[in-house]
Amino acid sequence: MHQILRRFIAHELVPGFPEDQIGLDDPLFELILDSASVMALVAFMEQEFQLQIPDTDIVPAHFNTLRCLSGYIASRGGGRQQAASAP
Repeated sequence: MHQILRRFIAHELVPGFPEDQIGLDDPLFELILDSASVMALVAFMEQEFQLQIPDTDIVPAHFNTLRCLSGYIASRGGGRQQAASAP
């Protein structure tokens, strides 16, 4: 899950930003995220992980780091299909 999110951020939100420079606990808002990119990330997460993310959940506590994002996705039941379809 971390890799999927990291790849999306590095390739779609901030093209050219090195994937390997986004650590699990790096503060995404300080490094690369702004309000527009958060909305794009929400849309990606909803599609990729088959989630419905309510506006009230779009808060820094859920989006601050890759670890926070992955934890949020898991708490919402996302990622199960990704894991099930992995080889």
